[in-house]
Amino acid sequence: IMSNIQTYIYSKEDGDHIMKYARDTLEIYAKEGQKMDVGSVDDLLNMRGGLFLRIKSTGAFGRVRGNAGSFGNQRLASAIINSTVYAASNRSIGSEIARNELSNVVFEIAPIERIRISDNPVEDINIGVDVPIINSGGEGWIYPTDPEEYGWSVEEYLSRTCEKRDLDPSHWEGKTVIIATTRPIQEAEPGGYTNIR
Repeated sequence: IMSNIQTYIYSKEDGDHIMKYARDTLEIYAKEGQKMDVGSVDDLLNMRGGLFLRIKSTGAFGRVRGNAGSFGNQRLASAIINSTVYAASNRSIGSEIARNELSNVVFEIAPIERIRISDNPVEDINIGVDVPIINSGGEGWIYPTDPEEYGWSVEEYLSRTCEKRDLDPSHWEGKTVIIATTRPIQEAEPGGYTNIR
């Protein structure tokens, strides 16, 4: 399924566009309880694309309010909508994001730029942008900037990714691993400008 994701390098303008689309999706969902209609979209959002997404509180601890990943056969617009709604719902980490929280949450989104298969993930993974996907199709992934923030080695990143899928930490050893290279972007403030790596 992941082979349908188009290879594409995202620009700063693309990042702003993706972020605004995700924010619009969240506002419609939180205010109206509705999933935004995809409708007709531009070429960027019409691409076959995948992403990793999380919504964080702007409070002191920057608590993650929800997360979701989409790396199936869908348009980028659908991937953004489905991931945002899932992350904002009570199906993700906990409670639903309410309309009075909209000004207190920020998005972090890592659109996938390319997919590759690796027999040597320790050598091939770049901390901060790459996401190893263990047994793809499940929730076996960790947001790409986490290893950087927590000072993990590539081996620790792979082991923790396995544990996320309730697998043995050494499950990745001696196996081919799918690597998604991403372009992490984040809102600097709720609904505000976007930082891109």
